Amino acid sequence: MQQGTDSRSDPGHDTKEKSESSSEPEETQTEKTTQIPSGSETENQPHSGTGPNREVDGEKGSKPERNEESPLNIQKPEEEETASDEEDVVRDENVQPQIIVQGNNKTVWTAAAVILLALVCALCQRSPDSTPPIPNKVDVVDVFNQEMKKLETTFPNQHPELWRRSLIHLRRHLKTKNPTEPVSLILTSGHRAEKTLGCLALCLARAFSTAHNSSVLNINGKNKASQDSDQVKLDIDSELRKAFEGKKSAAVIHRFEELPPGSTLIFYRYCDHENAAFKDVFLAFTVMLDAEVEVPSNVSLGRVEEMVQEHIKQKFVSSDKSATFNQMDVDKLGGLWSRISHLILPVAAEKKIEEQGCGDWDTSF
Repeated sequence: MQQGTDSRSDPGHDTKEKSESSSEPEETQTEKTTQIPSGSETENQPHSGTGPNREVDGEKGSKPERNEESPLNIQKPEEEETASDEEDVVRDENVQPQIIVQGNNKTVWTAAAVILLALVCALCQRSPDSTPPIPNKVDVVDVFNQEMKKLETTFPNQHPELWRRSLIHLRRHLKTKNPTEPVSLILTSGHRAEKTLGCLALCLARAFSTAHNSSVLNINGKNKASQDSDQVKLDIDSELRKAFEGKKSAAVIHRFEELPPGSTLIFYRYCDHENAAFKDVFLAFTVMLDAEVEVPSNVSLGRVEEMVQEHIKQKFVSSDKSATFNQMDVDKLGGLWSRISHLILPVAAEKKIEEQGCGDWDTSF
């Protein structure tokens, strides 16, 4: 009886029991956070309740359980850290060391570029499908220059201005990649240089056509003088078209002044500045002046042009009145003249040619 009274009357003892009882759930929570519970541990754990056994366990096992480690305790952070370290070691062993070569990088790349360029050049030279180079305008001009030098020796009596002007005029057209109009000129002389006139015109046309690797068409106005104007016009149109569509790049219209006046209107089509039917061709016209007229050696080119224009007007235009569409008049002659009179050059007689003719072309005129 005395013991029961003492235990009830001792508030400190009650307080101690309550504190020990309250500390047990906290210790249990601590153990749960650090231990993976198993089935046996769950069965051995005491159930919540009051009694001496619970108090004794709390007094005896609370502190030792904090310092001792259970054999089932799994240290996850340490094992994960160890596994991570092992993976880093394996990764470091598998990484190949990078070798950095300093100093010679520029030299190596330069050598590689040179070798590659040499291989490309070798392949281009050995390629069986490579096409031969196409002759350009420079080659054409060189051929023309050589032919013109030959002509200077064949016609030694000609004025230097004739060679200079004709060379510049024709060579400019040859140098043009895509000409917009044909090239033409007029050669003129008196009767004393009749054969020389026709021969020189043919030789100039041959020099031009040789540069183009082609031949020359020759039209003689004297042979058509008495024919119908409309028919001559059709004939000239057909001859020029067939020649320029074929293997001929030059044409000589010898004795232009003898053609029927209306037939010469066809040259609007072939000598137009912008709408010519053929642009990469050469037309050489010859005009022989009246028998009593001779071209002085010291005459200016401007005066020569006036002499030729006056002579053509007298031959082609009978009056100043307008004519029908297929007949020549002053206005039509003015339009035609502007198309064919780019360069007019006088021709001097060559004694040898006047006596012996112009070789194979002598029958042409």
